[in-house]
Amino acid sequence: MKGLENLTKLQLDNNIIYKIQNLDHLVHLTWLDLSFNQIEKVENLDNLVNLTDLTLYSNKIRFVSGLEKLNQLNVLSLGNNLIKNYNGEDGIVPYLRSLNNKLEVLTLMGNDCAKHNAFEYKYYTVAFLEKLKYLDYELIDKSLRI
Repeated sequence: MKGLENLTKLQLDNNIIYKIQNLDHLVHLTWLDLSFNQIEKVENLDNLVNLTDLTLYSNKIRFVSGLEKLNQLNVLSLGNNLIKNYNGEDGIVPYLRSLNNKLEVLTLMGNDCAKHNAFEYKYYTVAFLEKLKYLDYELIDKSLRI
């Protein structure tokens, strides 16, 4: 699929999309909404290096990967998926911490990782993702950081 190469915003929410594909040529994209679909894996985003806002809210994602090239990423919404671990070897927070991006806004609420031990999850996430300004729609204030 070619065309729309200069597109900067793409909203594909509330469809029946199972796989992220055919977006490689949209290199000027800064905002991508794929919420409320059937996506199980974050993939095929490597060429979208200008992406600042990625919404994958309410899909079927269990493990997050494929964000390594998104160095401009500032907003990431992964709420209401199937992500189980926030820490550990396959945890979402250590993975996000390993990336070189500008992440300031993160949504994970609605995943098992945010439901179980919610208190611990919140403090762990804030401690390890030092650039975050908002977590699950709440402003991270100085007292929480301390």
